Amino acid sequence: MSYERNVPVNHWPEGPDAAPPEQFVSQVKDALDNLYDPVYLQGHPLTLLLVPPTIGHDLKGARLLHQQILTAIEQLRPGDKVSRIERLWRTYRILQLRYVEALSFREVMSQLGLSQTHYHREQRRAVAALSSVLWEEHVAAVAARPRAISIPLPRGDLGKPLGLRILQAATSGTPTYE
Repeated sequence: MSYERNVPVNHWPEGPDAAPPEQFVSQVKDALDNLYDPVYLQGHPLTLLLVPPTIGHDLKGARLLHQQILTAIEQLRPGDKVSRIERLWRTYRILQLRYVEALSFREVMSQLGLSQTHYHREQRRAVAALSSVLWEEHVAAVAARPRAISIPLPRGDLGKPLGLRILQAATSGTPTYE
């Protein structure tokens, strides 16, 4: 699977029920593979997408992305009433062991008693589940952002100062929302 870091991040469809695009899932996998490399994460597309611009897309932004991923993994932790042999626990344990504890996939396979084929199938499901959590958070954050207000400026009286023209436009008409 090829991975491209320079793909625009704002072209993905958004909606309350939208599944994460394949490219987003690929980028989550790439971020997981580099979870403990803040220099790599600072320029990662997920940092640009998931970290608010006010935080920045430097090492501080990379640390925030790291924390967001760890928090999303914890959100996948099943409750105590769920049997430890169920798939929900296996999904969580794969993410926890492989990416949080940074064990090799062979060590994870051994601890969970999985064949290589079964491990890779479950690992893909785990990454998809984590991607869904992060995608839902992204969609909610986008929906919560304030929308820009656009006030059409009158074309006449170009000799007036811009501030006065804006004030007149704002008080004379109804603003439009974009």
